[in-house]
Amino acid sequence: MRHRLQIVGILFLFVLCLCYGCSKEEEYYYPSVKLEFLTATTNQKGTIDQVVTDSGKAYNVQNDGSNLKLPADTLLRIVTNYEEVEGGVKLYGAAIPISNIPIPLADFEEELVHDPASIQSIWMGRDYLNMLLQVKAQNKKHTFRFIEQEATLNEAGDELFVHIILYHNANDDIQAYTQRAYASIPLKHYATYGCKKVIIRFSPYTDYEGVASYDFEYIPK
Repeated sequence: MRHRLQIVGILFLFVLCLCYGCSKEEEYYYPSVKLEFLTATTNQKGTIDQVVTDSGKAYNVQNDGSNLKLPADTLLRIVTNYEEVEGGVKLYGAAIPISNIPIPLADFEEELVHDPASIQSIWMGRDYLNMLLQVKAQNKKHTFRFIEQEATLNEAGDELFVHIILYHNANDDIQAYTQRAYASIPLKHYATYGCKKVIIRFSPYTDYEGVASYDFEYIPK
């Protein structure tokens, strides 16, 4: 089994902390400070030295205030408050979203767990499917993984259909409060199929609808 996974707990109160940090000075920073998913690279010291937005714009990081402890020379996904400054950007609070490559169902050896998770928002980014999840939680870490239930290439070989489901294990947490978790599914590896278009269907198990489905079109670059 491919266990190069990072079990990521919910980013408890992440948004609240960011909002609180900005609220005191929002008259100075709003609307120049943005909260977005970014693709980041680290240098030999493990500090973020460059970020790329989902629109493809690259920035040098002039000031990394994220305080993240990261491995050196790594490409990773972050969600952060940032501000454009002379020569690049300044990063404020940041966190690492749930962003593991989908695991083929045949390679997943654990029992599938589908504790409820609803979608607050979901959208296509640059080689990623981004989303903001809402779950009921109190104080335990929740485990999220993306499971590739199906990947089928059409007869012409130019279109791939991929069905991804959400593994969510609340680890017997009490459903006390609505919390948010950021997630960003990597899609670039689907370009190896050689197709011109990928239809992505993402299906979480929710409280009210049972299984919800969201379809998106991804064009590999």
